[in-house]
Amino acid sequence: MTGADLFDVYRKTLAIVFGSYAIVKTGHLLWNWQVSSRRAGRHEVVFRRYLVTSLLRIRLRRFWFELLQIAVLATIFAYLVGVQARPSTSAPDVGRESAATVTGSSPPPPLHPATQS
Repeated sequence: MTGADLFDVYRKTLAIVFGSYAIVKTGHLLWNWQVSSRRAGRHEVVFRRYLVTSLLRIRLRRFWFELLQIAVLATIFAYLVGVQARPSTSAPDVGRESAATVTGSSPPPPLHPATQS
């Protein structure tokens, strides 16, 4: 492959495969939950309605600090993923000529001139 790093191809392939798998499994779980709630007994239906009602009644004032922590951690995670995805400009290119030979400048002088013979 030209211009593509093997690790990048592997990483993107894993992201596509496992991302798709997670979406399919989540959809399957939600579909099964809805189907089972339609044919469930009276006690299960009452419990599910109570659960959904309780989740809808949660007030954000009680959980604002936890939601703020989640938002900050998600922001940090997105930043780190973005930094990781950017190509590094400080890494030396292996196999290329050094800057001194390209520009035609002389190499730096030795640290101890007395050691030269």
